[in-house]
Amino acid sequence: MVVANHQNIPGWVAAAVLPAIALEATFYAATGFGAVRERLAAIPPKYLAVVLVKTALAPWFLYSAGTGNLDLRSFLVLLVLTAAVAYWYVVLPPTVVTDLSLLILLVGVTLSKVFKETYATPYPKVALDFLGKLMLIRMAVLVMLVLRKAEGVNYGFWPTRQEWRVGIEYYLKFLPFGVALGYAMGYIRIVMPPQPVWQLPLIAAGTFLGILWVVALSEEFLFRGLLLPWLEELLDSPLSALTISSICFGLVHLPFRGPWNWKHAALTTVLGWFCGQAYQETKGIRAPMVTHALVVVTWFLVFGKS
Repeated sequence: MVVANHQNIPGWVAAAVLPAIALEATFYAATGFGAVRERLAAIPPKYLAVVLVKTALAPWFLYSAGTGNLDLRSFLVLLVLTAAVAYWYVVLPPTVVTDLSLLILLVGVTLSKVFKETYATPYPKVALDFLGKLMLIRMAVLVMLVLRKAEGVNYGFWPTRQEWRVGIEYYLKFLPFGVALGYAMGYIRIVMPPQPVWQLPLIAAGTFLGILWVVALSEEFLFRGLLLPWLEELLDSPLSALTISSICFGLVHLPFRGPWNWKHAALTTVLGWFCGQAYQETKGIRAPMVTHALVVVTWFLVFGKS
């Protein structure tokens, strides 16, 4: 409510939206607990899919009812999308084709504007499409780990001491290559942060945790936790799998800040290579999550988003 008052957001909007955010955050955080996933795994798949769909739609209903934005078309779009993801492995067997097809679907939905359209903005300063993105992340995690029973992910929100060390190590290894490539392409430049110096540690810490637990977690889960080991098994070549998964990681960033942003795609391909090595060393996504988040924080604070 303090933030709402500071942004001049009406109290009725905040009162309607905050419960939905709290509910989504609770569902999202629950995926990080192994005990929760074990209890869900005890539910028969077809019933678990129903649970996933209902919990996916609950935050949308909560905010939509409170703001008067209940819309049948948006509901049907979300219902079809969530049901497709939840029932994917209930209906289809886990094969190379079905696995990669679901990954393509998840990435395609994330890159689309579907959540901007289905999570209607109740007030000009209140964009709620992030609720849809969080929902899709947690659904993907539970579908892959509980229904698909994907192995080698080592999913979690907080890295171990070894994972911190490895993540920082590959961040430091990436820096000279990333900075050199960025300058060679004219894509990055050092800028002075507009904030007072004393605020920078707080901003860096907050940005790091936000990136670590959402952006890095979701992207490392898909590209290193799933795609990379699947390619290793399919190709029987860790190097080929690392190369292809890194290129795929770069390609999905082509739409970033404008269509066909090949410079950003090139940088993220290199980042994907180092994140992939961190994954291969630790056999889990938490070390590359650290590498990924540190790079994004550096990009924000040192290069000013360029």
